[in-house]
Amino acid sequence: MVDYLAFSHQPSTSVLVARWLRTVTPEELRQGYQELLSIAALYKVRYWLLDLRRRGPISAELTQWVKHTFFPNAAQELQGCLYLSYFVSPDHLELLQQAPEQLLGNTEQSLIRLFTDERQATEWLHQTRLQEQAA
Repeated sequence: MVDYLAFSHQPSTSVLVARWLRTVTPEELRQGYQELLSIAALYKVRYWLLDLRRRGPISAELTQWVKHTFFPNAAQELQGCLYLSYFVSPDHLELLQQAPEQLLGNTEQSLIRLFTDERQATEWLHQTRLQEQAA
């Protein structure tokens, strides 16, 4: 387990919550995402709430790694699309809106939404899960 990331699994909603506890180095970011995938695979969970408020923004290079390397590998391992609610501070959201290269857009392997309210982030995951189950 890493000391800069806290995890909780909510079996009733099939959501994995990961809270970054501080800013991280590029290596720690990669290691943290791999730890996230290990826990998601253990519980077979593809619905994630990622609390980035303490971690803050990352470089464009790391953003590309998450989007083009990590997400495809994670979706393959978990055998389906990832659904991610990113819980960010209002300042982080504003920064992301001003720097499109920092945004993690939707792909075939991942559907992502940004939120500044945790309740809304959780509700979006719940509604998305219901829609997927109904399809």
